[in-house]
Amino acid sequence: MLFNKNRLLKLMDEKGLDFLVASSPENVVYLSGFWSLSHWQLKATQTYVVYPRDQKKEPILVIPQSDIDILSDNPSWIKSFRSFGTCIMEDTGNTNLTEQEVEYKRLKAIANGFADPMEALLDALKSLGYSNQKIGLDERNIPYVLVRQLEEALKTKFEPAHGVIQTARMVKTPEELVRLKHSIGLTESAIKTAMGEIKEGMTEREMFAIYSQEIVRNGGIPTLNVVGVNEHSGSANAQVTDRKIKKGGIIRFDVGCTYKHYHSDTAKIAILGEPTKKHLEYFDAVRRGTEAGINIMKPGVLASEVYEETMKAVKEAGIPHYTRHHVGHGIGIEVYDPPLVTPTAHTALEENMVFCIETPYYEFGFGGLQVEEVVRVTKEGTQIYSERPIEITII
Repeated sequence: MLFNKNRLLKLMDEKGLDFLVASSPENVVYLSGFWSLSHWQLKATQTYVVYPRDQKKEPILVIPQSDIDILSDNPSWIKSFRSFGTCIMEDTGNTNLTEQEVEYKRLKAIANGFADPMEALLDALKSLGYSNQKIGLDERNIPYVLVRQLEEALKTKFEPAHGVIQTARMVKTPEELVRLKHSIGLTESAIKTAMGEIKEGMTEREMFAIYSQEIVRNGGIPTLNVVGVNEHSGSANAQVTDRKIKKGGIIRFDVGCTYKHYHSDTAKIAILGEPTKKHLEYFDAVRRGTEAGINIMKPGVLASEVYEETMKAVKEAGIPHYTRHHVGHGIGIEVYDPPLVTPTAHTALEENMVFCIETPYYEFGFGGLQVEEVVRVTKEGTQIYSERPIEITII
């Protein structure tokens, strides 16, 4: 089970919520372990988890009929489901079926086939004994018109609850930690492979292709694709082009992947040829910044305090004009899980929160340098998931 059950139930108690209805792709996966292709790729698709506070009642998954094949191949811990729409899989009497086909056939036989997601969701709530109780609705991925229709059908008003599930997600479970650690390992290994093949004249596109192939070969899916060379390395969101690396140029990887739906996000810097004094001094300054921020992280410290310490260290180490709106973010089933590490983020750190602490520096006519480390908050400090030492790769 992925989700932090006790934390979620505590938050439901605090809000007085009798039911939670998850609607966003990330929150559906978080609560059920079920990943819907159409939900992630076709944003109008509706998929839900109905989660009751009363633990004597079983949660219910609401999915399109077209996702029953996925459910048969990758079962959820939630056994009860409602389905809607149609999806044709011909049955001509063949008996030589695989285990997945047998399970697919079984699930199709018990599937409801409601006309639309509203009918299926209403049935799920009523079957769990809904009777004028308080429902928290993850408002992030459900159309406003459908919200109004549901409220009218149930004679109630939903409470916005996307933030409730996000708050639960901030503290990771053991399974989440395993996935995150593996994801960052895949990414760093792939960057290292790509950097090992860089030569003068290679394009950003070619570098990213090597990185991506390595990620896929080892079981991940590339997601974040910022690779910039020379002055283009200074574009925060540099998308890969046919720009070629030249002697003395910076190569900046700010990339990530997903492994079993959990993200990585990390940055590495290389220089083709001899780095300049400015390369070395500025890189050392941003490195000292992440190090200083990480060094004060422990339960009870505020995210805003990590921001202040990180910024102070970068400025004192050699970039007095350094300015950033944030120096990190939580990471998990979303690449930006809350909280952001900003001057106004007064969220106290807790054990098993996982952060990317980062200090990018971008300058016109120069390029970009960046250090980004993934770190877990422990009882007494931190566990670094990123590989150390942090240094420039000289090619």
